[in-house]
Amino acid sequence: MAKETRTPLVCYRHPTRTARRKCYQCKRPVCPECQVREHGHIFCGRKCIKSHLKAQRLERFQRWNKTALTGFRARLILYGILAVAAAAALWFSSRYDRLFLYPHPDLSVPVASHARAVSDHIGPPDWKSGGPVKIENPASGAVLKDNRITVSGTAPREAMVGLYVNGEKVRAQLAPDGSWRFVGVPLTARESILQARFFD
Repeated sequence: MAKETRTPLVCYRHPTRTARRKCYQCKRPVCPECQVREHGHIFCGRKCIKSHLKAQRLERFQRWNKTALTGFRARLILYGILAVAAAAALWFSSRYDRLFLYPHPDLSVPVASHARAVSDHIGPPDWKSGGPVKIENPASGAVLKDNRITVSGTAPREAMVGLYVNGEKVRAQLAPDGSWRFVGVPLTARESILQARFFD
């Protein structure tokens, strides 16, 4: 009975040399001269070493991914992230108009000592005294979507009318027939106060 003989391995780089080991990554036979020992294994070159390390990292990540999201600590971290995200969304939504639509800071209610003059020849209006001037448009307490509006009303004939938004002078014009109208008045705060005074 004939004995079965095995064909000796030949180095894939040197066909005339016998290979005693195989590359740990690609499994190709290598002779002692072509062997590279790294991380407790024999490789045929740097390319296979890099492939082996990449496969190890992927395997570790897959093992971590199977167990990381199942523990109490992982759930606690996830709930914390969701709570922070919800709080941030609520904060931005409550301040969206101030940050983007009306970037100017809110102004205080106008006071006579801080109100600007309508012109160089007219002093600040006396807000405590009454006057026959009326804002007809927009109505008091109206909710407006635009940040530039038209304001109109009535005043005595030949009066100089001054319009104030949150205590700041915006425009001034003469009302020869007793009516006045300002177009494109900017609203400088989320809640704006419109005031008008006339000067004879």
